[in-house]
Amino acid sequence: MGRAGIQSAEEALAIAQRAEKLPGVELVGLMGYGGHAAGQPDLEAIRKVGLEEGKHLTAAAALFRAAGFAVPELTVGGTPSGPPAATVPDR
Repeated sequence: MGRAGIQSAEEALAIAQRAEKLPGVELVGLMGYGGHAAGQPDLEAIRKVGLEEGKHLTAAAALFRAAGFAVPELTVGGTPSGPPAATVPDR
């Protein structure tokens, strides 16, 4: 939707790489939220949005891990999209 936050995993990684150089800053996880799930017309459409959210976040986590970040925590989804997003395997 482009309203706020980081729009790509690569952009997030670049920010994390800069932030890790700051004293007292430690990356402990990634968070994703696709607020557009609430506007979907039915449960199947919400499920698809949730699955996409989960896939995007786990792909971002893989990119971060390949760059040397541990990424111990992932959180994704809101009330409608969280349950299907949670079914996407992390590794």
